[in-house]
Parts: sequence; C-alpha cells; structure tokens
Amino acid sequence: GKDYLATGDRDKAAADLDEAIKLQPGDAESYAVRGQLFAATNQPDRAILDYGTAIGLKFERTEVYTARGNAYLATAKYAKAIEDFTQAIKLRLDNPEPYMGRGMAHAELRQYRDAIDDFDQCLRVKPNYEEALVERSLAYTGAGDDGRASQDLSAALKLQPEDVRAWRVRGAVRERLGDDNGAVADYSEAIQRDPKDPRLYLARGAVYARMEHHQDALRDRDRAVELDARNPAVYVARGGSYHALGEHDKGLADRTTAIGLDPGSPLGW
Repeated sequence: GKDYLATGDRDKAAADLDEAIKLQPGDAESYAVRGQLFAATNQPDRAILDYGTAIGLKFERTEVYTARGNAYLATAKYAKAIEDFTQAIKLRLDNPEPYMGRGMAHAELRQYRDAIDDFDQCLRVKPNYEEALVERSLAYTGAGDDGRASQDLSAALKLQPEDVRAWRVRGAVRERLGDDNGAVADYSEAIQRDPKDPRLYLARGAVYARMEHHQDALRDRDRAVELDARNPAVYVARGGSYHALGEHDKGLADRTTAIGLDPGSPLGW
C-alpha cells in the first residue's frame, strides 16, 4: 500500500491498506499511511481518525503529529492543530513543518505575534523556505506591519518568482503603503502568470480607478466580467468605471445586472 501511494495509484493503495489493517489491526504504521492517503484525497476527517489510531498504538512520531495537525488545519480545528504541532516540535526540534503549521494555525486565530514567532523559528531551521516567508508576511500584515510584510514578500519572490500569490499579496501591501505604481506592477506580474484569475483584474482595476486611469480600469473590469460573469461584484466594479467615464446608462445597466444576480446583496443598490 505504501508503494502504491508513493507511485500515485491511490485505488490500489487503499485496497492494500484496508486489507493490511483487516489482517493486522494492531499495525500502527498501516493506519498512519492510510491517514496520508485520506489526506491526499481531501478526506481530512478520516485522516484524523487514522492518525489518532496510529498514535493510540504508540506510533508517536513527529511526522504523524504534523500530519494530523495539518488535517486539523484543513477542518478549521485550529486549537487542536496547535496541540499536535506543539507535540511534533517536542519530538523533533529541527523539523520546519510543525513550526510552519502552528504558525498558520495561530494566524487563523489572529494570534499574529505567536504566528510570527513560529515562522521565525521555521525560517531558522530552513532559511530559504519561500512559503514560510509568504505566510509570515501575512502575519505581519495582520499585526499592522506592512513594511516587514513587503520585505518578506520581496525575499520570497527572489526565491520563487513564479509564485502568483506572492505577487498578488505584495500588490495589496503596496496599495496599503500608498505605492499605486508598485501595486499595478505586482498585479501585472501576477496576471502574466495567471491570466484567468478575475480577482487579479479586479485588484488592478481598483488601483487604476484610484489613479483616475479609468480606461485602464474599464479594460481590466471587462476582463473580470468575461472570466466571472456570475459574480455581481464584477458588474458593480465595471459600473463604477462606466460612471467615471460619463457612460451612465452602461453603469446603470451593470448595477442592474448585479442586483439581478444577487437581489439580497447591497452591492448594486
């Protein structure tokens, strides 16, 4: 089962692991490996049960606690995730992953200083961990320190220049820092790498609108409508561009479309 899982044949892995557990129900490792399978197939609740059984059978390894912590993260059980990541850290101090997971759990609970401490430790263990830099930047943002957030994102992008999320997040940080030109540049980099994400066009369009580059804003909002035609927010945004350009009939039509898509939302009214 472990070999099938490693090669990506999940059906055969599941069959073998089920059989192994049936034949030897006290084999903790089989539960741990099946937990990995459940986690990989987006079944975190079942993964949690199998990891718990493995731990109950004294298969107490840092990897198992980390894996169950990640499954708790996936089910928004952040306090339980923190407990498991903490136990994983006690078992092995030089593994960056439980620090990473615990930092993410703290951030979800808006415990941003605790999150930053965990990401700091994660990066001490693994200095060029690009994802940890991005996650720490989000914690810095939550703590109100956009300057350090920007520094982390710049470092992350040097390590992984194809990370769309890092470009998008740095664009938002630059907006808050008042650097509209920098924000446009970052959103443009993100769009170059992921041209089918309507959020990126809405974000760049909003900056263009604030800069009073209304034709550029309209172009981006047109594209957002093409990509996400069932979202009332894209019509509200484009309606704003039409109004700014004096095309009030078109602006009204877009607002009316937004209301038709979601009459209970205040967006189009």
